[in-house]
Amino acid sequence: IIIESSDLYMKRTSIYILAIIFTIAFAITQSNFEVEHFSNNNLDNLNYIEEEYKEIDITYPLEIKNYQNDNNKLEYIYKLKITGISGAYKYKYKDKESYMVFTANGESQITLESNESITIYDLPENTEYEIEQITNVSDTYKTQIDGEYKTKISGTITQNTSIVEFDNQALKENIKPNHKVENPYTKDSYYFIILIACFALIIVSISKKYKMKRFD
Repeated sequence: IIIESSDLYMKRTSIYILAIIFTIAFAITQSNFEVEHFSNNNLDNLNYIEEEYKEIDITYPLEIKNYQNDNNKLEYIYKLKITGISGAYKYKYKDKESYMVFTANGESQITLESNESITIYDLPENTEYEIEQITNVSDTYKTQIDGEYKTKISGTITQNTSIVEFDNQALKENIKPNHKVENPYTKDSYYFIILIACFALIIVSISKKYKMKRFD
């Protein structure tokens, strides 16, 4: 029978306790690492999802229409300012697509002929805009927007406000009348001719009487 001394027993006990402490410490450290790693991964995923969401912002087109109530052919220049955009944006004009360039502060300029329109695509939702008809036609037309006499409009890009129409109505005094206007001098000329004819008849009548008396 082998009997261990108390010192040897105490050493082994100490080793076992240390081993248990190291095992628990390792387990806790590993658990914290996995939790932190999982949290960081989730945070990265959330950031990625947020970036992807920003890339698919809702956009709407904006159509600008020019209306004129006569057949005159004019060119209208419009100044555009759309907040928060810059660079090239696709547009459609006369059934052809191209790209319109906006400055760093969102400004651009377009030209439309009478009764034409243009559509600008991919404008972010809730973006503020300002459009002004800078061609001055006030001497021959009255310009209306949404029933109000004005040449500038401001608004926000939404699904319900995607069309802006400038209505140019010709002034009444510039519309030519269909009926003929009589010449004020025509009637006077008729009276003058009748007067001459009467005077000639009187002279002829007097001449005949004078000849008849002379013959007698």
